[in-house]
Amino acid sequence: SPHLPVADVHRHGSGFWVDQKVDAIADALHRVLSDPEAAREMGRRGRELAESRYRWDVIASMFATQYRALSPARVSAAALHAAL
Repeated sequence: SPHLPVADVHRHGSGFWVDQKVDAIADALHRVLSDPEAAREMGRRGRELAESRYRWDVIASMFATQYRALSPARVSAAALHAAL
């Protein structure tokens, strides 16, 4: 699914998915450990992704937007926040 965090990680170049097998995991670790600069860059992009998409205030804003869209009364963000 394009909405899963794994898809975001791949799309932003902040990590990669490997088969959950010992050899595949070992190869992936070797790739990362053999290129420290690329590993640092991957980490930088991962942090940027996490800060832009997965902070609690960002997630809360996304939920508030969805709730407002579903609510016939168009509940305000303040009312949603107060309910939490």
